Amino acid sequence: MKKVYHLGLLGLDIGYSRSPELFEEIFRREGLEGSTYRLIDRPEVEPFVSEVRRTDHWDGFNVTTPYKTAIIPYLDRLDPLAAAVGAVNCVTCREGLLTGYNTDVEGFAVSLREEVGERTLPSSALILGSGGASCAVRVALEQLGISSKTVSRSRGLTYDKLTQEQLAHTPLIVHATPLGSAKYPGAKPPLPYDALHPGQLLIDLTYEPEVTPFLAEGRAHGCRTANGLTMLRAQAEAAWCHFRDQRISEA
Repeated sequence: MKKVYHLGLLGLDIGYSRSPELFEEIFRREGLEGSTYRLIDRPEVEPFVSEVRRTDHWDGFNVTTPYKTAIIPYLDRLDPLAAAVGAVNCVTCREGLLTGYNTDVEGFAVSLREEVGERTLPSSALILGSGGASCAVRVALEQLGISSKTVSRSRGLTYDKLTQEQLAHTPLIVHATPLGSAKYPGAKPPLPYDALHPGQLLIDLTYEPEVTPFLAEGRAHGCRTANGLTMLRAQAEAAWCHFRDQRISEA
Protein backbone atom coordinates (compact mmCIF):
# COMPACT_ATOMS: atom_id res chain seq x y z
CA MET A 1 0.00 0.00 0.00
CA LYS A 2 1.18 3.51 -0.77
CA LYS A 3 2.85 5.13 2.26
CA VAL A 4 1.84 8.75 1.62
CA TYR A 5 -1.57 9.99 0.48
CA HIS A 6 -2.63 13.45 -0.66
CA LEU A 7 -6.39 13.88 -0.27
CA GLY A 8 -8.81 16.75 0.25
CA LEU A 9 -12.35 18.05 0.40
CA LEU A 10 -13.77 20.09 -2.49
CA GLY A 11 -16.54 22.52 -1.61
CA LEU A 12 -17.45 26.15 -1.01
CA ASP A 13 -17.22 27.94 2.35
CA ILE A 14 -16.16 24.74 4.11
CA GLY A 15 -13.93 26.09 6.86
CA TYR A 16 -16.20 24.44 9.42
CA SER A 17 -15.53 20.91 8.10
CA ARG A 18 -14.21 18.21 10.41
CA SER A 19 -13.12 15.98 7.53
CA PRO A 20 -9.42 16.90 7.91
CA GLU A 21 -9.60 15.86 11.56
CA LEU A 22 -11.19 12.52 10.66
CA PHE A 23 -8.63 11.72 7.98
CA GLU A 24 -5.75 12.70 10.24
CA GLU A 25 -7.10 10.06 12.63
CA ILE A 26 -7.18 7.54 9.77
CA PHE A 27 -3.61 8.42 8.73
CA ARG A 28 -2.36 7.94 12.30
CA ARG A 29 -4.20 4.62 12.60
CA GLU A 30 -2.77 3.35 9.32
CA GLY A 31 0.76 4.60 10.03
CA LEU A 32 0.74 6.95 7.02
CA GLU A 33 3.09 9.64 8.28
CA GLY A 34 3.40 12.58 5.90
CA SER A 35 -0.04 12.10 4.35
CA THR A 36 -2.16 15.21 3.95
CA TYR A 37 -5.84 16.15 3.77
CA ARG A 38 -6.62 19.70 2.65
CA LEU A 39 -9.75 21.81 2.41
CA ILE A 40 -10.16 22.74 -1.27
CA ASP A 41 -12.45 25.77 -0.98
CA ARG A 42 -13.17 26.86 -4.55
CA PRO A 43 -15.82 29.06 -6.22
CA GLU A 44 -15.92 26.71 -9.25
CA VAL A 45 -15.35 23.02 -9.97
CA GLU A 46 -13.59 23.07 -13.34
CA PRO A 47 -10.33 24.87 -12.39
CA PHE A 48 -9.61 22.35 -9.64
CA VAL A 49 -10.39 19.36 -11.87
CA SER A 50 -8.01 20.78 -14.46
CA GLU A 51 -5.36 21.10 -11.76
CA VAL A 52 -5.87 17.47 -10.77
CA ARG A 53 -5.47 16.32 -14.37
CA ARG A 54 -2.31 18.41 -14.90
CA THR A 55 -0.47 16.91 -11.95
CA ASP A 56 -0.02 13.56 -10.27
CA HIS A 57 -0.24 15.06 -6.79
CA TRP A 58 -3.78 14.07 -5.85
CA ASP A 59 -4.79 10.53 -4.89
CA GLY A 60 -8.42 11.56 -4.52
CA PHE A 61 -10.79 14.00 -2.91
CA ASN A 62 -14.14 14.16 -1.21
CA VAL A 63 -16.87 16.45 -2.48
CA THR A 64 -19.38 18.44 -0.45
CA THR A 65 -21.96 21.16 -0.98
CA PRO A 66 -22.58 22.65 -3.48
CA TYR A 67 -20.65 20.38 -5.87
CA LYS A 68 -21.97 16.84 -5.34
CA THR A 69 -23.89 16.92 -8.61
CA ALA A 70 -21.86 19.62 -10.36
CA ILE A 71 -18.74 17.41 -10.29
CA ILE A 72 -20.32 14.60 -12.33
CA PRO A 73 -19.79 16.00 -15.88
CA TYR A 74 -16.05 16.34 -15.13
CA LEU A 75 -15.55 12.67 -14.21
CA ASP A 76 -14.37 9.84 -16.44
CA ARG A 77 -16.23 7.09 -14.65
CA LEU A 78 -19.20 6.86 -12.32
CA ASP A 79 -19.79 4.04 -9.87
CA PRO A 80 -23.28 2.48 -10.32
CA LEU A 81 -24.40 3.53 -6.83
CA ALA A 82 -23.32 7.12 -7.45
CA ALA A 83 -25.19 7.01 -10.75
CA ALA A 84 -28.32 5.76 -8.98
CA VAL A 85 -28.07 8.55 -6.40
CA GLY A 86 -27.16 11.22 -8.94
CA ALA A 87 -24.54 12.66 -6.61
CA VAL A 88 -20.85 12.10 -5.87
CA ASN A 89 -18.99 12.75 -2.64
CA CYS A 90 -15.79 10.76 -3.28
CA VAL A 91 -13.47 10.87 -6.30
CA THR A 92 -10.42 8.69 -6.86
CA CYS A 93 -7.58 9.76 -9.15
CA ARG A 94 -5.76 6.93 -10.89
CA GLU A 95 -3.59 7.17 -13.98
CA GLY A 96 -5.31 10.39 -15.01
CA LEU A 97 -8.81 8.94 -14.65
CA LEU A 98 -11.31 10.37 -12.19
CA THR A 99 -13.91 7.95 -10.80
CA GLY A 100 -16.87 9.14 -8.72
CA TYR A 101 -18.44 7.27 -5.82
CA ASN A 102 -21.12 7.96 -3.25
CA THR A 103 -20.36 6.94 0.34
CA ASP A 104 -23.16 9.03 1.87
CA VAL A 105 -25.53 6.11 1.29
CA GLU A 106 -23.47 3.79 3.47
CA GLY A 107 -22.79 6.60 5.93
CA PHE A 108 -26.47 7.30 6.50
CA ALA A 109 -27.39 3.62 6.75
CA VAL A 110 -24.71 3.09 9.40
CA SER A 111 -25.85 6.13 11.39
CA LEU A 112 -29.51 5.13 11.27
CA ARG A 113 -28.81 1.57 12.40
CA GLU A 114 -26.64 2.89 15.23
CA GLU A 115 -29.34 5.29 16.36
CA VAL A 116 -32.13 2.70 16.17
CA GLY A 117 -30.06 0.06 17.95
CA GLU A 118 -32.17 -2.95 18.92
CA ARG A 119 -35.40 -1.23 17.97
CA THR A 120 -37.27 -2.01 14.78
CA LEU A 121 -36.36 0.20 11.84
CA PRO A 122 -38.96 2.91 11.15
CA SER A 123 -41.57 2.01 8.54
CA SER A 124 -41.54 5.34 6.72
CA ALA A 125 -39.68 8.62 6.51
CA LEU A 126 -39.87 12.21 5.36
CA ILE A 127 -36.71 13.63 3.78
CA LEU A 128 -36.48 17.41 3.96
CA GLY A 129 -34.59 18.78 0.96
CA SER A 130 -33.95 17.57 -2.58
CA GLY A 131 -30.19 18.00 -3.08
CA GLY A 132 -27.42 15.43 -3.35
CA ALA A 133 -27.50 14.50 0.34
CA SER A 134 -31.26 13.99 0.19
CA CYS A 135 -30.89 11.64 -2.78
CA ALA A 136 -28.32 9.57 -0.89
CA VAL A 137 -30.68 9.29 2.08
CA ARG A 138 -33.50 8.19 -0.21
CA VAL A 139 -31.41 5.40 -1.73
CA ALA A 140 -30.19 4.28 1.70
CA LEU A 141 -33.78 4.10 2.94
CA GLU A 142 -34.80 2.10 -0.14
CA GLN A 143 -32.00 -0.38 0.57
CA LEU A 144 -33.26 -0.72 4.14
CA GLY A 145 -36.85 -1.28 3.01
CA ILE A 146 -38.11 2.04 4.38
CA SER A 147 -40.57 4.02 2.25
CA SER A 148 -39.93 7.74 2.03
CA LYS A 149 -41.29 11.01 0.68
CA THR A 150 -39.18 14.04 -0.15
CA VAL A 151 -40.31 17.50 0.92
CA SER A 152 -38.92 20.44 -1.04
CA ARG A 153 -39.55 24.12 -1.62
CA SER A 154 -40.78 23.82 -5.17
CA ARG A 155 -41.31 20.21 -6.37
CA GLY A 156 -43.65 17.38 -5.47
CA LEU A 157 -44.60 17.52 -1.82
CA THR A 158 -43.80 21.10 -0.85
CA TYR A 159 -43.57 22.50 2.66
CA ASP A 160 -46.81 24.41 2.29
CA LYS A 161 -48.63 21.19 1.37
CA LEU A 162 -47.20 19.11 4.22
CA THR A 163 -49.94 18.64 6.82
CA GLN A 164 -49.69 18.26 10.55
CA GLU A 165 -51.19 14.78 10.18
CA GLN A 166 -48.50 13.71 7.71
CA LEU A 167 -45.77 14.97 10.00
CA ALA A 168 -47.28 13.37 13.09
CA HIS A 169 -47.67 9.95 11.44
CA THR A 170 -44.12 9.70 10.09
CA PRO A 171 -41.74 7.94 12.52
CA LEU A 172 -38.51 9.20 10.90
CA ILE A 173 -37.81 12.73 9.69
CA VAL A 174 -34.44 13.46 8.07
CA HIS A 175 -33.27 17.02 7.55
CA ALA A 176 -30.99 17.20 4.50
CA THR A 177 -30.76 20.94 3.82
CA PRO A 178 -28.10 23.40 5.06
CA LEU A 179 -30.61 25.38 7.13
CA GLY A 180 -29.32 25.71 10.67
CA SER A 181 -25.74 24.83 9.72
CA ALA A 182 -22.75 27.11 10.12
CA LYS A 183 -23.68 28.64 6.76
CA TYR A 184 -27.27 29.42 7.78
CA PRO A 185 -27.23 29.76 11.57
CA GLY A 186 -30.55 29.89 13.37
CA ALA A 187 -32.58 28.78 10.34
CA LYS A 188 -34.89 25.77 10.15
CA PRO A 189 -37.30 24.27 7.60
CA PRO A 190 -40.90 25.58 7.76
CA LEU A 191 -42.71 22.69 9.41
CA PRO A 192 -45.79 22.42 11.68
CA TYR A 193 -43.51 21.54 14.59
CA ASP A 194 -46.36 21.32 17.10
CA ALA A 195 -47.30 18.01 15.42
CA LEU A 196 -44.05 16.39 16.61
CA HIS A 197 -44.29 13.98 19.53
CA PRO A 198 -42.30 11.40 21.53
CA GLY A 199 -41.65 8.23 19.57
CA GLN A 200 -40.44 10.03 16.48
CA LEU A 201 -36.79 10.11 15.43
CA LEU A 202 -35.34 13.29 13.93
CA ILE A 203 -31.97 13.18 12.19
CA ASP A 204 -30.16 16.27 10.92
CA LEU A 205 -27.29 15.60 8.50
CA THR A 206 -25.61 18.75 9.81
CA TYR A 207 -23.10 18.21 12.63
CA GLU A 208 -22.03 21.81 13.22
CA PRO A 209 -23.66 23.04 15.40
CA GLU A 210 -24.27 19.88 17.39
CA VAL A 211 -27.91 20.84 17.98
CA THR A 212 -29.51 22.70 15.09
CA PRO A 213 -32.79 24.61 15.42
CA PHE A 214 -34.50 21.63 13.73
CA LEU A 215 -33.17 19.23 16.37
CA ALA A 216 -33.98 21.71 19.14
CA GLU A 217 -37.63 21.64 18.03
CA GLY A 218 -37.55 17.86 18.10
CA ARG A 219 -36.13 17.78 21.61
CA ALA A 220 -38.69 20.32 22.81
CA HIS A 221 -41.45 17.96 21.66
CA GLY A 222 -39.90 14.83 23.19
CA CYS A 223 -38.48 13.29 20.00
CA ARG A 224 -35.28 11.29 19.81
CA THR A 225 -32.68 13.27 17.88
CA ALA A 226 -29.32 12.71 16.20
CA ASN A 227 -26.98 14.93 14.23
CA GLY A 228 -24.78 14.04 11.25
CA LEU A 229 -21.48 13.30 13.00
CA THR A 230 -21.90 9.51 12.96
CA MET A 231 -22.77 9.67 9.25
CA LEU A 232 -19.73 11.87 8.61
CA ARG A 233 -17.42 9.36 10.26
CA ALA A 234 -18.99 6.38 8.47
CA GLN A 235 -18.86 7.96 5.02
CA ALA A 236 -15.23 9.02 5.62
CA GLU A 237 -14.28 5.42 6.44
CA ALA A 238 -16.06 4.21 3.30
CA ALA A 239 -14.29 6.88 1.23
CA TRP A 240 -10.95 5.84 2.71
CA CYS A 241 -11.59 2.30 1.49
CA HIS A 242 -11.92 3.63 -2.07
CA PHE A 243 -8.76 5.75 -1.79
CA ARG A 244 -6.80 2.87 -0.25
CA ASP A 245 -8.09 0.11 -2.51
CA GLN A 246 -7.25 1.95 -5.72
CA ARG A 247 -3.65 2.22 -4.56
CA ILE A 248 -3.53 -1.45 -3.59
CA SER A 249 -4.74 -2.33 -7.09
CA GLU A 250 -1.88 -0.32 -8.57
CA ALA A 251 0.75 -2.17 -6.57
